[in-house]
Amino acid sequence: MKFVFGKGSSSLQDAGGIGSQGEFYYVPSKRPTLKAPDSAIGRECVIPIFPRNQVLAPLGEDNNVIYEMRYRQLFNDVGEGGVFGFLFYSPENQKFALVGTLARVKKLDRQDDGGMHVTLEGIGRFYIRDVLAEKPYLKCRVQTFKDYSEGNEVEARSLIGRQEQQLFEEIRYSVKLMRILYPQNNFTMSEAIMRYHPSISIPGVRAVSVGDEMSETERQTKFSFAVMDMLKTDPITKLLFLQEHVIQRRYAQMLKVVEESTAFLEGEMRKRGVLDEMGMRDLRYSTSSDLSDIETIQTDSWVPQNNINGEWTQNPVMMD
Repeated sequence: MKFVFGKGSSSLQDAGGIGSQGEFYYVPSKRPTLKAPDSAIGRECVIPIFPRNQVLAPLGEDNNVIYEMRYRQLFNDVGEGGVFGFLFYSPENQKFALVGTLARVKKLDRQDDGGMHVTLEGIGRFYIRDVLAEKPYLKCRVQTFKDYSEGNEVEARSLIGRQEQQLFEEIRYSVKLMRILYPQNNFTMSEAIMRYHPSISIPGVRAVSVGDEMSETERQTKFSFAVMDMLKTDPITKLLFLQEHVIQRRYAQMLKVVEESTAFLEGEMRKRGVLDEMGMRDLRYSTSSDLSDIETIQTDSWVPQNNINGEWTQNPVMMD
């Protein structure tokens, strides 16, 4: 399952549709289609496009002061609560990214000097099907889409569970390192990460999911985008996260980036003489054993381990 492109007279690479790191750019002669399960394909719609030299994560927020006339008209037309496309534009390639973030105007304040202060929030993803107009601002026909997993369902669920647990633990460890290295910055995990993180087991308690498989996939998607929003990395890396539609592959990409960040922080620890190898091993171990920095699982889903399907059972114990 992947993006497929119209044939045209040249290859996608030659037409400039693939960047140096594998990111996709929109090429009019290479009409794209996402080949994916029906459940992953959203609706087709026409939206105005707000091009930027950065990538907005779904669940992320961005603040902009708008003076350029065409974009003042765009946000006047969209209005507070309106939806539009936030799309990365590459100055280097002089092209728009193929995949963008569906965004909503959270707040719009008109200023006395004619400018606008606009607060945006990411709410989804799309890819460009066609450019319909360029004036007074860009309008595109787009296709929204969602994540899905590939491969055997049971194996995929198991792999994703391991990936997100490992990713969450690595983020927690990185935050602890940053708090030690840069105490003045008061690093914390974002509210979205705390809301959508995977459940952590507590001895003697089973976490029981009351949602269906689709709601769990949505939570995993939101957790990954919360991580994307928190990461301080370059726009191309974030664009690669955004365009990836198979959740296992995005988790693998993110884990690689976070592990590289952790290795850098550990190097800074050694260089500054803040912690030695044993100190960092102890800190990493405490990340696994001490859960005081996070909410583990929702208390309304706690079930004692000796309550099975609503029935109390007696667990065998060893007697001295």
